[in-house]
Amino acid sequence: MDIKQQIDDVLERFPELTFNHQENTFTGEIAVFENDFYSVLIDIDRWNNGFPKVYEIGERIPHELDRHVFEDTGNCCFTTPRLEEIYLKTKVKTLAHFIERIVVPYLQNNSYYELYKTYFFGEFSHSDAILETYQTLLKITDPSKVVLVLCEYFQENRRTDKDSCYCGSGKTFRKCNNGLHKIGYQQLEYINKKHIENDLIYLYKKFEPQ
Repeated sequence: MDIKQQIDDVLERFPELTFNHQENTFTGEIAVFENDFYSVLIDIDRWNNGFPKVYEIGERIPHELDRHVFEDTGNCCFTTPRLEEIYLKTKVKTLAHFIERIVVPYLQNNSYYELYKTYFFGEFSHSDAILETYQTLLKITDPSKVVLVLCEYFQENRRTDKDSCYCGSGKTFRKCNNGLHKIGYQQLEYINKKHIENDLIYLYKKFEPQ
């Protein structure tokens, strides 16, 4: 779908948004629940190279890292860089996908936070986002095991269905944890290998396996 079709698709699905062709931005309201709306500006300049930058312009979300808004630029922080890479190659193929599958859940999460002071969909910290990314993908918590799995993967010594799972359960890779370890492991292929190398260097220095 070309960019014009993507823009038209967004305007059809989100009728409270308008598009400014000179600025390359959407502005308007997005409904996340009944009677719950957010005023946003969506700058699509970097689309296809990364998520568009989204600004909540109704002064509802504080510009604080703890609220997942960058303090210096004011745009929303949706996920970690590596998960963004994966999403752009899997579930976020169009601008409408981005709004439906990334922006709306983010805003819903904020509405939940306003009521309960915690995030329903969880959150990543900004201090340990690299580790938490791979813990989330691989479904293991031990940092040393994360490092070992990434090292093995980077060296292209890849696990197969009949290999034992990296978690140490003794089960085959295909069956362990109802296949969730295999699914997360396979998603590593969507991350640029140089990025995995950089992350591995960082994690190895911090959590050198014993």
